[in-house]
Amino acid sequence: MVVAAQDRGYGGIQWSAALRAGLIAGTLYIGVEMFFTPVFLGESGLVPLQRIAAIVLGARALAPPENATVETFLTGIGVHLVLSLLFTSLIAAVVHRSGPTAGVMVGAMAGLVLYTVNYYAFAAVFPWFVSARTWVTVFAHLLFGFVGAWVYKTVQTRTNPLSAFH
Repeated sequence: MVVAAQDRGYGGIQWSAALRAGLIAGTLYIGVEMFFTPVFLGESGLVPLQRIAAIVLGARALAPPENATVETFLTGIGVHLVLSLLFTSLIAAVVHRSGPTAGVMVGAMAGLVLYTVNYYAFAAVFPWFVSARTWVTVFAHLLFGFVGAWVYKTVQTRTNPLSAFH
């Protein structure tokens, strides 16, 4: 993929690469949460989306999963994707000038920072996130940061995605 000069924003960040990274990492993140939550935590796979939807819809989004509405599901997806795009844009800004290997390691650490901010600082405003402080959520954030940085660095440098690891 060739990145046009007008795609480069402040500091030379490639915004189309950051957006692609957000869509891919965000989709992977929610997939991991929705799959691992019932398998390892015994809760419905909809619970992560309900928690995210509750940021906008309030506590009514936290109804038992069998009573979840289409509005809750769509709101959860929408809020999650917007946040994924925002967070990978921040990751892109941090890893933009680093090499591929350092970039993905920094991205993974950024994922852990996001976990801490989301599930400790924001839990003061959104107390339902306290119950999501699990290894599944930590793993999903670590993976989100790693994959977000990996996709960004791959598109940015137009390299083979596995070239950073040989």
